[in-house]
Amino acid sequence: MNRRALCAAVLAVACSAAFGRTAGHGFLFWDDRAFIAENPLIAHPSAASLLALWTTPLEDLYAPLTYTLWGLLAAVVGPKPWAFHLTNVALHALNAGLVFAVLRRLVTEDDGRAALAGALLFALHPVQSEAVAWASETKDLLSALFSLLAIRQYLVFRERENRRAYLWASGAFACALLAKPSAVVAPALLVILNRGIHRRGWAGSLRGLIPWFVAAAAFTLIAARVQPAAGHLHFVAPIWLRPAIALDALTFYLGKLILPLHLVPDYGRTSQSLVSSGALAYTWMPAAALLAAAWAFRGARPRMAAAVALFVAALLPVLGLVPFDFQYYSNVADHYLYLPMIGPALGLAAAWGRLAPLARRIVVPVALASLLASSFVQASHWKDDATLYAHTLALNPRSFMAHNNTGQMLEEEGRFEDALSHYRAALEAYPGWQDALNNIGNVLYKEGRYDDAIRHYTDVIGRSSPAEGLTRTAARMHNNLGAAYLKKSMYNDAAIEFRRAMAIDPDYLEPYYNLGLVLMAFGRYADAIPVLRRGLVVNPDHAELRRQLGLAVARSGG
Repeated sequence: MNRRALCAAVLAVACSAAFGRTAGHGFLFWDDRAFIAENPLIAHPSAASLLALWTTPLEDLYAPLTYTLWGLLAAVVGPKPWAFHLTNVALHALNAGLVFAVLRRLVTEDDGRAALAGALLFALHPVQSEAVAWASETKDLLSALFSLLAIRQYLVFRERENRRAYLWASGAFACALLAKPSAVVAPALLVILNRGIHRRGWAGSLRGLIPWFVAAAAFTLIAARVQPAAGHLHFVAPIWLRPAIALDALTFYLGKLILPLHLVPDYGRTSQSLVSSGALAYTWMPAAALLAAAWAFRGARPRMAAAVALFVAALLPVLGLVPFDFQYYSNVADHYLYLPMIGPALGLAAAWGRLAPLARRIVVPVALASLLASSFVQASHWKDDATLYAHTLALNPRSFMAHNNTGQMLEEEGRFEDALSHYRAALEAYPGWQDALNNIGNVLYKEGRYDDAIRHYTDVIGRSSPAEGLTRTAARMHNNLGAAYLKKSMYNDAAIEFRRAMAIDPDYLEPYYNLGLVLMAFGRYADAIPVLRRGLVVNPDHAELRRQLGLAVARSGG
């Protein structure tokens, strides 16, 4: 076995050892159900659903290549969690191999050991656990795969003047954008490598990359259109404050790189909390010092400076300089570090030759083994909802996401009062949060407290702002209020609420079915037919909806 094959095997084994256990994990409430398990376009794929995946964003995110991969997995084995988790592990191993290949080209005097050490750091660091262990994060892994492939092929193009390699690189970059728009950073990373390591001028550094930047700008505009983050956030920092917020995020990430402890999916590190606590007065300093040092030593230590620049540039879309959707929960998240980990990987590879023999033979291997063990433990926290949210609440008791999702889990188990306590805790952490308010109404309904549910939903809807009244959660509130009216035989009121839910969210299935049943109950079969047909457009595979449509058509004589 040659050296490259051996290194690839080492990386594959390391990734499997750290994250292979996730194959036994399930889907989570958070994103996995909405994106995969309960999404008819993914769980029940067809030619029509494939077209929809390429023409319609899912959950305000346009990533059709990732959705196509999910659809193919569901078509072959069904929406089984193990298939999606194994895919993530395989993608992570491929990415580690590509990092190794890229580092071999950047650290040319290396015999392979430095590149392998850097690739193992990328593969085994615990901050990668979130991206690998969370089924929904296939989009980050697949986007990184094509981004790394684009970077490698571009480097081949510049080294050999191979135009075919440039075409492969450009195609890979296009695929990266279609897997997740965050790949817009790839051309900037190549400019950093051209300038910082190959010491090319600006004209040479931009060679072949102008079309990439144009494509990146187009996808940035698409992402801004389909995911208008500022409209979702309860606090948007003023522009003058955002550089400090970005540096705070960098400081946080540096801390997790050096000491990867207490990793959770929701840190609750929001702009509002930073402002109110006064932490921004000093948290920007470590990151600013690192950036200053990298700039000062860019001539003497070009690879180390490039490593810092790669790390920062890959994070630029999610540092808070512009609002992004996840700031609803926190400014920082581990999965945002997935591709940026190429920076620390380059840093270790560049430093390898300067390390003492004892450090190369003992210290680095022991450190990597420790990271593997830590990732093995961290991946276990993503086993299921109960495990993940218990871990999150132990470290961040005010995580309204974890409280809400724990409440949903308990509600499904029929533990309604326990669920209510978590929904109320979510509201204490985030007053007025519509998801928790909607879930409280659901519990009241399931407990048979229909009058209480009606009063609750009516009060919440009446107090909602115009913007809140047009959200998907608002559509569910109107539908649930309609269901409560049905239980009280208030049919006209129920029909009104179902129609309101349909108007707010035309892709929400339940109100079509509920309104169709109401109309059929009163013998209005001709009126029920178009409603049920619109429901089947949302989900063509809904068997009961199709059966009711057949009955309506037969009884209407149409």
